Amino acid sequence: MQRFGNHWRSLFPADDIVKDYLQKKIKSRCPFVVLANSEFALRQKVILCIILLLIVNLAFAQTRQKSPVSSSDEGENTFLRGTIRNYRLQPLYLFKCHTDTLLLVDSTMTNNQGKFSFSKARARVEVVNSGGLYKIALKGDQFFEILYDPAQENAALENGIEIRTLFYNSPYYNIATDSLEVVRSEVNKTFYQFQRLQFQYNIANYYLLG
Repeated sequence: MQRFGNHWRSLFPADDIVKDYLQKKIKSRCPFVVLANSEFALRQKVILCIILLLIVNLAFAQTRQKSPVSSSDEGENTFLRGTIRNYRLQPLYLFKCHTDTLLLVDSTMTNNQGKFSFSKARARVEVVNSGGLYKIALKGDQFFEILYDPAQENAALENGIEIRTLFYNSPYYNIATDSLEVVRSEVNKTFYQFQRLQFQYNIANYYLLG
């Protein structure tokens, strides 16, 4: 019986020999299987690289889009800067007032302290250099306006016009204009003094003559 068992084992090679034998047979008869596996692995690597590149590009684009403008970026290209309380990481839109038309010049966002700045380098320089009345629009129909005279402001201000104001989403009052304080710009200090005097005159006129 033992002889028969030894004889039976001698008819079959060892397990590792069988595995090598079968693999060689598969490669010789079905080379496309090995090729398909290698192509599949290559495609997986290519797809993975493409996905990683898309993720990196998307993250970079969102960072550029959402990064607030730093108010410390002072320089001769600064057109307007300021601080808006209660308005963190929110959008602002700069419009040029031309008769009854508003022309969009630039847009930006406030930073964590509610600070913002508009730069001539980013804005449409030919529009900014022409001077005139500008409207800065906030959320909720809140806005304020400034006057820009290039002949006076460029000579008097190195870092642009600077203002401070408050944001409150009121459906009845324009808090951004009513709370505005001009920090730098003699032209706009005079402009807002005139506006407030005119407002007081209108109220007095309504109660005294109305």
